[in-house]
Order: sequence, then structure tokens, then C-alpha cells
Amino acid sequence: MSNSINVNLLKNENLKTNVLNSNKLFSQAEVAIGEKEKSNTDDAVAVNISRESQLKYENNSVNVKKRGVTSARELWENDTVNYKRDSRKDFYGNYDILESLRLDEPETYDKYMELHNAYCDLRHAYEGCSEQSEEFLEIAKAACKASDVISEWRERRCMSTGRFKNPVTGSFSMVNNLEQIYSDATHDTSFNYYGKNSDSYRSSLWRYNSKFNVLLTTDMLKCLENNKKSDNKKDKEKYDSIMGKIDNAVNEMKRAEKEYEGNFEWLRFGVKLWDDGRVTYHANYKGCKEKNGIMADSADELLEKLMNNN
Repeated sequence: MSNSINVNLLKNENLKTNVLNSNKLFSQAEVAIGEKEKSNTDDAVAVNISRESQLKYENNSVNVKKRGVTSARELWENDTVNYKRDSRKDFYGNYDILESLRLDEPETYDKYMELHNAYCDLRHAYEGCSEQSEEFLEIAKAACKASDVISEWRERRCMSTGRFKNPVTGSFSMVNNLEQIYSDATHDTSFNYYGKNSDSYRSSLWRYNSKFNVLLTTDMLKCLENNKKSDNKKDKEKYDSIMGKIDNAVNEMKRAEKEYEGNFEWLRFGVKLWDDGRVTYHANYKGCKEKNGIMADSADELLEKLMNNN
């Protein structure tokens, strides 16, 4: 190993702090930024379980679900609200910076994650290295590269007016509104979004423990936000088209759940709206080997596949 490294570089407090406090630097709680909400209306939907629904669960002694009956709320669904709140906001109630970045600029988010993963690989490979070593400097540089991506985005998109403003607060509100519309006392319906890279764990159709799940593109979500109150005819048509697809897909998904007859454990349903206009229907359950669950082009096809796999 070369001893010609300028160790004075390691005395740079900012550089050193990025490494020594890397867990804080990259934890959601510490890097989260945003605006405090004035009310709780934009919080993750806290769907109250009615007494009737609770009794349904407590008295549900039959394992096989009967056709034409909506299943009773299951215990694994009950942690959805807390997990959704924690994944979208930080300890102080601000929108998480990575969630904001992922929604605002998915490509920049992908770039950050690539650099962040490279940093994590180096930390793992050089675990326990000396602060005066060449490896430590390499880790420090990787940490800075990743954090610089977020800093650049924050300055460009959040600080353009001189004061911080989250550029996607309205889109988050749209997500919450959609969840309020399609959730009820028995089951939650969770909405998530994805960019070009839909392989991120944050972009998963099954990210939340909800009976019903909807995955939209970030462009669809922004279109809904921007065109909701527009007086322009074309804008209204775009809004109505997306909302129509969502409404039909959710209703079909819920029909499939109601008409399903079987005994799969932890059974969840989902719909994905693709950027090419397609809509696919999904079902996931304990032991399912498919990453996206069973997939079909219609609710009826999904039901047929579920029954054949029972």
C-alpha cells in the first residue's frame, strides 16, 4: 500500500464526519427534510377497525374463504398504518428526503442509490480500517459523492426561492387522498409509485402490508396533482382518464378478492398501472415464489390462476 497519501486530507472535518457518522448520514431519520404539516390530514390513512369488522375476525374460525364474501381483516394488516407513516415521514413529521427525491426525480434517486450502495459495499469490504489508511479515504470519497447528489437536488429543487419548499407535497397529498377514497373499515388500500427503475424495494407493489395495493408511475401521480383543478379541457381529460383507470382497476381488484374461494395465507391483491397504458392484476401470498406475485391481464384471469394454484 502506498504511503504517499496526503493524510492531511483525512483531517478535513466535513469529510471525516461523513464517514464516522455515516449511519446517521444515510438513515432516513437523519437525512429527512420537509415541511411540517399544519394538520394530520396528510398523514398515512389511519383506518379505524369497526367493532363489526373486529368481531368478524375474532369469529372467523373457518380457514377456507367463501366465494362472494369479503375476507375479515387479518392481524398482519394492522401494522400498515404505522409502517406507512414511518416510511414516508421522519421522526419530526417531515416528509422523508428519499421519498421526496424518489417522487420528484426518480432518475436522480436511482443515481443516489447506486452511489450509496457503492459506499456501503466499501464500508463492508474495509470494515475496521484505520482512519489514516488509503481505504478510509476511499470510503470518505464515496460517502461524499452520494451525499452530494442529495445536496445538489435539495438546493436546486427545494431552495430555489431562498426558503425550503418540498416540491412534491401536493403529490403526497394526492396519494393520501386516494388511500382515503379506496380504504374502508375492513381493509386498507395503499398507493405507491415507481420511476423507470421499479426494482427498488421502495417501489414494490407489496411495500405495505395492505390487503389491496396500487402501483402508479410517478408521472401519473404528478399529472393527477397538476390537472386536478385545471380549467383546461385537455388537462381535465388526462385527469379523468387516469382516475378512471384507477377506479376501474381497484373495483376489479376488490371484486377478485370478494369472489376468491380458497385458503391461501397472507393473501394480498394488487394492480399496477404501466407507463404504456397497460393494467395488470396481481395476487401475493405466503409461499408465493413470484417476486410480483401471480400476474394476470384481468381480474377474471387472476382468479382462475389463484384457484388453479390452490
